[in-house]
Amino acid sequence: MTDARVSRVSLKSRVAAALPPAWREPARRAYRATDVLGRRAIHRARTAAEALPLPRPPAPMVDGIPIRLLQAKRRDLERHRHFGRRDLDKLAEMLDRADGVVSVAEAYRRREHWPERFVAMRHDMDHDVENAIKFARWEAEHGWKSTYYVLHTDWYWNPSGSGQPSAFVLRALDEIASLGHEIGIHNNAIAAALRYGGDPASILDRDLAALRRHGFEIVGTAAHGDPLARSVGFANYEIFAECLDPHGRPAGRTLESADPVSGRRSAVTLRPMPMRDFGLEYEAYFIGHTRYLSEAEGRWNQGYDELAAAFLQEGGFLQILTHPAHWGLSDEVIRPIPAMTPARSDTGRMDPERGDPTAEPFPILVRGDCCSRRAILMNKDLFGGNPRMVRDEKSRSDFFLDHLTVGSPEEDDIGRYMDIDRLTGSHRDYALTQRTRDTLNVEAARLIVFDSYADTNFKAWRHREHGWKLWVYPRYLRDRRQFEREFERVDYLTLDEAVEVNTKLIERYRAQVGDVPVLYLQQPTAYYRKLDHRDEFGRLGVEIQKRVPNVFVGDIDESLLEPEDLNSSGPGQTLHFSGPTYRRMIDVALEQGLGEWLSKIPATSRG
Repeated sequence: MTDARVSRVSLKSRVAAALPPAWREPARRAYRATDVLGRRAIHRARTAAEALPLPRPPAPMVDGIPIRLLQAKRRDLERHRHFGRRDLDKLAEMLDRADGVVSVAEAYRRREHWPERFVAMRHDMDHDVENAIKFARWEAEHGWKSTYYVLHTDWYWNPSGSGQPSAFVLRALDEIASLGHEIGIHNNAIAAALRYGGDPASILDRDLAALRRHGFEIVGTAAHGDPLARSVGFANYEIFAECLDPHGRPAGRTLESADPVSGRRSAVTLRPMPMRDFGLEYEAYFIGHTRYLSEAEGRWNQGYDELAAAFLQEGGFLQILTHPAHWGLSDEVIRPIPAMTPARSDTGRMDPERGDPTAEPFPILVRGDCCSRRAILMNKDLFGGNPRMVRDEKSRSDFFLDHLTVGSPEEDDIGRYMDIDRLTGSHRDYALTQRTRDTLNVEAARLIVFDSYADTNFKAWRHREHGWKLWVYPRYLRDRRQFEREFERVDYLTLDEAVEVNTKLIERYRAQVGDVPVLYLQQPTAYYRKLDHRDEFGRLGVEIQKRVPNVFVGDIDESLLEPEDLNSSGPGQTLHFSGPTYRRMIDVALEQGLGEWLSKIPATSRG
């Protein structure tokens, strides 16, 4: 016991002994109370002191980047290596046979007089500076020149948010430039203005100036495909007057965005300016190439072997884009994405429509119509060769939610109201199919597929007593008056209603099969005039994507559609398209990250 403790106890005993007996217990209680209050006061004082903004020792840094951040990024990036030594060797084989492999700036300046087989090599650095250096060294060893576009909004630019590039990224760019490569800027100015505030032109001008002050001659830019660009609907190159939106959206439109966490809303009005005002000569997407090969999230945008063969045989001006983060350039573990690459049989490449029935089954839950069904059946090689679908067609999404509370009509119910015997072929099947709910019983799937057709196309009626809904062919109703006495019209779903019910249905399916990705195929309606008045439903997939994580939307420009079965829906009309059309739609979703997701999911069981 310490001297202070002994003194305090002795003093307490002497005081107690001097008090009259009747006062000793009240005094003891008072002492305990003041002692407790004192301890609480000390605790509050310590807590308040800890909350004071006192200076703390600085975090260990490497060239302006906190070491802990750098280590965390390295660990994360190593999990995204999808291309390995074999892929590098195949790339080198093609480049070795080209007549020139140059930077994008040089290719642009020579665009009118290129040799027979001409390659403009480009790398969007995105999130991985250190792997970009390794790629630049590999190219230099082969004598090739290329362009590296630095992303001025990523973690390595400056974690402090000061706007000035860190010594970490400048040191990396110095080495890349010393190897003879071009440095460009990966333009993300419009997305940055929406996300953080400010003017896109001022942001781009500021960051270009910072690079130029360091000594880099920046003459070119490549627009970054920020997720915000996809969800809001813009391309970062729309900051330039020379780069028109390929979808024909107005150049001076106002973009609006809402932060999904804070709810903060922001708006930016586009005011395109000439590239020369920024001291720039070109935008990489507009350099005049005749062939384009790019990889995103572990997949090439087209068959690599086929393109390489065509290029070497026919020549042309080829632009190649890679993202160094996806390439294993040392002794890292390579994680290819086998499920979504074309499988091969003993006799060669698999027929997309025949597939390989001996391959491991690829279970898919399909809540969609002909768009979903045809996309899978006409491209079986994208799903391991043997996709196994459980599908429900010709029902709106709200019908499935109704089933969970009030049930669904039976086949006898449909036959009671519609004259099924007068319906023939697919019309009879469609009328009966609307009651199936097989997908609500699925327990294992690697993928969920939706499309927008039923929610866009079907009106509905609700049974006044039972509460479930159905759609009908009005001219095949047995008794129209009796039907209207038993049912009330609920008409089409609005876009907002469709987003709400799709969101809930996806959550329900994921509760059954686990956290698997959703491929949302936007049913093309350009050749189906009946749905012209429902044009807003072209945004359905994107609106769902804003609310639900890991939804990947397959939607392509109308100019890329290849109709099949033309006139099947009336003169000059159809809802059916060629296999390559659906393949392009799936490719869009794969580039958004669907391929990487599928590679993580067990093949035959949930979780």
